[in-house]
Amino acid sequence: MKKVSLNILYLVLSLVIVAYILENLFTYAHYNFTPRSPVDWVMKLDSSATYDYVILGSSRSLNNLDPIQIEQLTGKRGINLGVNSGQPFDTKLFVQQLIKKRITKSIYIQVDDGWNNWNLSYKSIPGWLPFLEEDSIWKEFEELENKEYYYLKNIPFYKYAKFDSEIGVRDFLKGLTGQQLSSIKNFGHVAYHKVLKKENRTLEYNFSLLDKANPHITEIIELCKNNNIDVFFFTAPILNASQDHSVLQNYLPNYFDFTYLIKDPELFADLRHLNADGVAYFGEHICHIFEN
Repeated sequence: MKKVSLNILYLVLSLVIVAYILENLFTYAHYNFTPRSPVDWVMKLDSSATYDYVILGSSRSLNNLDPIQIEQLTGKRGINLGVNSGQPFDTKLFVQQLIKKRITKSIYIQVDDGWNNWNLSYKSIPGWLPFLEEDSIWKEFEELENKEYYYLKNIPFYKYAKFDSEIGVRDFLKGLTGQQLSSIKNFGHVAYHKVLKKENRTLEYNFSLLDKANPHITEIIELCKNNNIDVFFFTAPILNASQDHSVLQNYLPNYFDFTYLIKDPELFADLRHLNADGVAYFGEHICHIFEN
């Protein structure tokens, strides 16, 4: 019995040691290997990599604005750090890192009915997990008062096992072998090359907006003001939107509402995302706000 107990103890200790080794190895990879997410990308940037502007937000930033086109139209050089399912919480974390690293003096943030979300998206959380040891990042997660984040931070390798499809072994190997995201090669932009299906073109996109300040956006505005960063907000086009986003004018400086700018369904991939032709059209009509 004693021998069995010792064997179990040795096995447990071995697993803990392996977990600690893998935790440190995978975290090191996110700091030092080829970036595999927009978060990896911004965490690797330093003040030697400066841009005229940075675009932030959800996939409606990621898919709807092309920095290459904007540079061709304005001469301004920038990057798109939009993330799929990104929320104001994620955007605030990006703003903090951009200010800390002195990457840019102008930030452009896409806003829409995500305004109602005061938490982070479960889909966008994995990108930040390898960096929970950063005091400024952990402070934001800690304030969410969710014990799950404590476990993700302190149990070795738990984060990488739980979110294996996003930051696990496959992602580690791609970073190790230098497989850069295609979006980074395109300054952060990911284009859709499809056209909205005809049967979906009469659908209405219904949403409502809380007529109250989003605390994360309020913090962003204060952060930018205190650090002499120009911050602009905009809403990308939506096909058949049930309303506009004019309520946001009550809470945002430098706000531009393009909700109804594009009405041609041929320029959409779905109701909320433009295809490549739509991006080209949108870029021509939004480029003036990057000339400030």
